[in-house]
Amino acid sequence: TFYLEYKEQETPISKGDTVTIDVSVEGADYDGVNARISYDPDLFTFQPDDDAKGYDKAVKAEIVEPGVISIAGTSLAKENGDTVATLVFTANATTTGGNGVFNLTSAQATTSDESLVNDALEAKKGESITVTVSPSDKVDVQLPNGMTMLNQTTGTDFELNLKQNLFKKADVEDAGASFEEMPYYEDGYIYSVEVSGHTVVQGNNDYTFIIQNIHADIKMDDYTITRQAVLPGELAEAYTLKVNDQTYSCVKFTYTGELQEGETILYDGMPMVQSAKDSNEYLCIIGYENTAPSLTKIAIGSGTPVVMKTKGDVNQTDVIDINDAQLVSDLYNAQKYQDGWLDSFATVSMVKHLAADINGDGKVDTFDIAAIIQNPGFAF
Repeated sequence: TFYLEYKEQETPISKGDTVTIDVSVEGADYDGVNARISYDPDLFTFQPDDDAKGYDKAVKAEIVEPGVISIAGTSLAKENGDTVATLVFTANATTTGGNGVFNLTSAQATTSDESLVNDALEAKKGESITVTVSPSDKVDVQLPNGMTMLNQTTGTDFELNLKQNLFKKADVEDAGASFEEMPYYEDGYIYSVEVSGHTVVQGNNDYTFIIQNIHADIKMDDYTITRQAVLPGELAEAYTLKVNDQTYSCVKFTYTGELQEGETILYDGMPMVQSAKDSNEYLCIIGYENTAPSLTKIAIGSGTPVVMKTKGDVNQTDVIDINDAQLVSDLYNAQKYQDGWLDSFATVSMVKHLAADINGDGKVDTFDIAAIIQNPGFAF
C-alpha cells in the first residue's frame, strides 16, 4: 500500500514556504516502484534535487508534464514501511491563493510476490493531501536576463532598465551576468517592450520601461523585447502648423547619413519634404495637434526627394507671384477638412502646406500673404 505523508506545518502557508511529502510503501518488502503524483503548478513549484531532498539514488523523481511527477526505481531492496521518495515543493505567490491538492494518481510496487502489485495499486490510488496557500500581495518579477526581483508589491509600478543593472545583487535570485553584458541595449536602436497581461509605458528615456500595476508573477517568457534600427540623425521636438481652424503636428528630422540615388526619407511611409535651405533637413506633417513623433517611423525609401522651393514660392512653380498669395489665402479661408488630415493633401500637397507659413510663426494667415507680396523677388 502506498502512502503520502505530509510533514504538516502551520496552515495556511504563504509564498516561499515549503511543503514536504514522503512517499512510502507498506505491506511487504519491495524492490521496485512506479507511481505518479499530481499537483497544482500554479500554487507550487517542485524542487527535483535528488541529493538534497533525501531520494534514494536508485529512485528517479521528475516532472513528466506540468503538474505531474513520476517516481520510478528498480533494485531498491526496500523494507516494509520505508520511504521511497521525499518530495519538496515551494509555495508560489498568487493574488488569490487556493487549495493545492497532491494526488496519487497511479501506483505500483514490485516484490517477489506479484499479488501485492495489484493490491498496492488499488488500495491507495487516489490518495490525496490538500494544502492551503494564502493570497499574497507580493510577486516575483523575472527579468529577461535571468535575474528575478523578489517580493515586488502588487498594484505598484515596476521599472525595467535595459541599459544597466540597477538592481542590488542581494535583491536578486541568481543574478548571473551583469546587465551591461546582455545584448538588450545598444545605441542606434529604438526599443519596445511588451509584457503579457501588463501595461508597459516608456520611462524617462529610451532604455527604461514602466510595467504598470503588476498583479501576477511576471515570467521570462511573458516578455517581448523588440528593437528597430534608427537612421542616423536628430529628430527635433514637434512643432505646430495652424491652417485656418485646423492645427497640425509637424516634425523636423536632420539626416546625418548619405542617401543613394533614387532614395528619399519617409515618415510612416510618407515622403518627407526636403528643406530648401538645408538638404539634410526634412519636414513632415504627421497628424493633428499633439501627435507625438517617433524615430521608429523614419526610414529610407525609394523615390525622388520632394524639395521645398525658395521661401515664398508656395505653389512650387519657381516663381513668386500673386498665385502664391492666392494659394495662401485659399488655405487660410478653406473649411476644415472633414475626412481626415491626410485627405487635405490630395488637393493641396504637404509641401505647399509647409511652404505657406512664410514667416515661420506656425500659422498660415494674412501675415504670410503680406510676406509674399513684400518679397524682393515678387513678380508683379
